[in-house]
Amino acid sequence: MKTSTVRTAGFLFVGAALSLGTAWADLTVTNPTFYSNPSSLTNGPVEGSFWNNGPITGWTFIGSGGEAGSQTPGTIYSSVPGGSQFAYTNGAGGYIISQAIGTVEASDTYTVSVYVGDRSDGFSGTYSNGLTGASYVSSIDLVINGNNYYATGVQPTIPGTWSLWSVTVTGVTGEATLDLGPAISGNQADYASVSATPEPGFYTVLALGLAGLAFAVARRRSAAKDCA
Repeated sequence: MKTSTVRTAGFLFVGAALSLGTAWADLTVTNPTFYSNPSSLTNGPVEGSFWNNGPITGWTFIGSGGEAGSQTPGTIYSSVPGGSQFAYTNGAGGYIISQAIGTVEASDTYTVSVYVGDRSDGFSGTYSNGLTGASYVSSIDLVINGNNYYATGVQPTIPGTWSLWSVTVTGVTGEATLDLGPAISGNQADYASVSATPEPGFYTVLALGLAGLAFAVARRRSAAKDCA
């Protein structure tokens, strides 16, 4: 096998890998742990807790009424997934905490996850996937081209803890926005540690696999010829 053939196979392999890497880089969450500078936090309404009833870096508040911001756990949570602060929205109507996170491609699958909390003082209420029409405190949805894709999960079974809710989309193209909330019925919805994970689509994986196979075969034939 000629060196040029090996080089061509190598270029195919690298090109497929770069294509895969580009797909993985499509979704980005700014400030996924809802961190606010401690200097902006003040004494909260919960013992040992500090909060910022206001803006969260990287996130937009949509709506009016109620309250929203970031908070430390105090006595209402044993810990916070992925960090030391969480986002909250409360009050009837409340705010939606929103962020545009990038572009999704129809050839790939994307999973967006966020932890939701159940305050130990019983102020959290319940969550819904937004599809059943049941009473709920908050919904978590990925909005793509005006279409809502709702996260599903279960409320934590132990007060003062968190559970992971996720939404997965595939075969969809467009700009993606993650909406958390709003809270309703006067209760509080709490969120922590958002993650957005693109997964390679079938054709991307196939291209990478074929390019890798071609590269391996070319290298093997070249080595065999050199030994002859």
